[in-house]
Amino acid sequence: MADKDMYAPLSSACVRALTDKQYDKRKAAATEIEKMVKEFAAVNNTVQIRKLLKVLGVEFTTSLNPNLRRGGLMGLAAAAIALGKDSAEYTESLIRPILTNFSDNDSKVRYSACEALFNVVKVTRGAVLPYFSEIFTVLSRLAADQDQGVKTASEHLDRLLKDIVTENATFDLVGFMPLLRERLYSKNTFARQYIISWVTVLDAVPDIQLILFLPELLDGLFNLLNDPNSKNLHLCILLSAEDIYMSTAKILRTEEDLKFARVMVDTLNTILLTSAELAELRNTLRSNENEGLFECLYGTWCHNPVATISLCLLTQNYEHTCDLIMILANYEVTVEFLVEVDRLIQLIESPIFTYLRLELLQVPHNYFLIRSMYGLLMLLPQSDTFHLLRHRLECIPKLHFFHESRSQMEKEASGNKYALDFNSLRKNFTAVQERHKL
Repeated sequence: MADKDMYAPLSSACVRALTDKQYDKRKAAATEIEKMVKEFAAVNNTVQIRKLLKVLGVEFTTSLNPNLRRGGLMGLAAAAIALGKDSAEYTESLIRPILTNFSDNDSKVRYSACEALFNVVKVTRGAVLPYFSEIFTVLSRLAADQDQGVKTASEHLDRLLKDIVTENATFDLVGFMPLLRERLYSKNTFARQYIISWVTVLDAVPDIQLILFLPELLDGLFNLLNDPNSKNLHLCILLSAEDIYMSTAKILRTEEDLKFARVMVDTLNTILLTSAELAELRNTLRSNENEGLFECLYGTWCHNPVATISLCLLTQNYEHTCDLIMILANYEVTVEFLVEVDRLIQLIESPIFTYLRLELLQVPHNYFLIRSMYGLLMLLPQSDTFHLLRHRLECIPKLHFFHESRSQMEKEASGNKYALDFNSLRKNFTAVQERHKL
């Protein structure tokens, strides 16, 4: 009698069926609950509805018996389906008990929690958004779940949640950013992929200017991009490579920590020069159709002299490259600097700079490029990299040594591909280097 009162308004038969190991019996009990809730709703009996939800959410889902927990979860889903659009009035009673079961030790219970919340979210739609942060947190954990069935169920729920977020103008993106930023530091590859999938979805929504929140995400994004096991380098494409590079450059330009700025520029430059995903951005820079992009990057790249040189080589502004190399003669050559030059030489031998190596044959138009290469050679101590570059330069036709070649070069064209005020750029480069000396 006590048990009957504890689970009222559920009948004893319904309770037994709802906690049975066989799915068909649990399904039959859920159908009975759905019918019961519809009858209560038809006569506006909210007292009985709330009593039923409390029984399912407290007596069942918090039980030590996993079968009771699973039964309670299925019952909550059935109640939500029965309530339909009216379920929004009961979101707290429906969602809260389900969320507590996402961390259950029993994978079957976790699966049931995913299934139950899917059904609840499907009918409550936008009413679940106040619980978004909590749902997002548990889903980011389930993305790394050991049980494949749980992962698959969580993915279905995640897709539904993304649909609701993207169609709802009331979604609190500002409030979501701190949570997104925190999750970017996850050590788990699957959890990181889950975060990236949300960045992708949000960026695809026309009304959401995700790039405006880049300063909040910047450090975490670098953390992702530096992880060789993480799949973002696609991230730059998803957010528009040009946008993310220009926005990051503008942010770093005002960075007071000069050492941090130098390291970040080195990281961005390495990704720019080596990532297959950024081929389009490299082509844009080489096409000289976007001088604004070059100038924007250049102003920040000045924090790292070797990165600046590589940017000028990439964009075929060889005369300016020569000027920068000569300026470096006025500054101390550190081990860190030599390591970066060494890496640049290795990159020049990579497929990314195939066009540059072929330009070495274009006598006499390669005058400034030749000078740049020899300038880099003279900066290096006699090492394996020194000899690598020296052997490459030995393959160049010797005609470039003739004075006539230089004279002809002066008459025909500038040694820079862009028609910019390189004197101003050079002054800016020198000014930034002076700041790094302090």
